[in-house]
Amino acid sequence: MCGPSRASFMTGMYSDQTMHTKLNVDIRTTTPDVVTLGQRYRQQNYRSVRIGKIFHYDNPGSIGSSSSDDIYTWDYTINPWGRDKEEEYKINTLSKRNYGGTLSWLEADGTDEEQTDGIVATEAVEQLEKFSKNGQNFFLAVGFFKPHTPYVAPKKYFNMYEKEDMVIPYTGVSDEYLKSIPDTGSKVNKSKKRSN
Repeated sequence: MCGPSRASFMTGMYSDQTMHTKLNVDIRTTTPDVVTLGQRYRQQNYRSVRIGKIFHYDNPGSIGSSSSDDIYTWDYTINPWGRDKEEEYKINTLSKRNYGGTLSWLEADGTDEEQTDGIVATEAVEQLEKFSKNGQNFFLAVGFFKPHTPYVAPKKYFNMYEKEDMVIPYTGVSDEYLKSIPDTGSKVNKSKKRSN
C-alpha cells in the first residue's frame, strides 16, 4: 500500500517498524520519535521543502491540503491544486464518489500545466531556480498525485487510444488468495470480482 510505503521511504524503516500499515495515518501516531528524511536535512541546516504528495493523501479528496503530512519534516510546504481538483464533480467512476481502488477517469479540458501535477512540476522548477540563485542547501521533495486513480488527464492523451479496444480483464482471483492478503487489497479485488 502506498501510505505505508511512503512512510518507509521517508523514515528508512520497514512497515513493521513504523507500524504504519493503513492509509491516512500520521507517522507520529505510530512512531512518535522517528526522524524523517526531511527532518534530518533540517538538522543539518538544509531548507526542507515539500511540494505535493509525499506522505499519504487521498486523491482527489486531499489535493490542496496537507492531509497526513508531518510538520516536523518541512520548513515549508506547497499544496497545489489544479483543474482536476476543481472539476472533481465531472469524474466518471464505476462506484459513485469513490475514486481510490476503482476505475475512475476524466478526459479533462485544458492543458497539462492546469492539472495539479502540472502545477507541482512548475512549482518544483521555481524552487530549484530559487535555490540555485540563493546558494542555500536544500532538500526538495516533489510528489505527484498520479498515477493513482482517478485517471484525469487532458483529452489529447485519451484521444491517442480507442476506448472500444480496451477491455477490463477478469483477474480470476481465488477466495483462498484473497484470504492471504491485507484486508484493503482483498476488498478491492472482491469488488472487482463482483463487477465482472
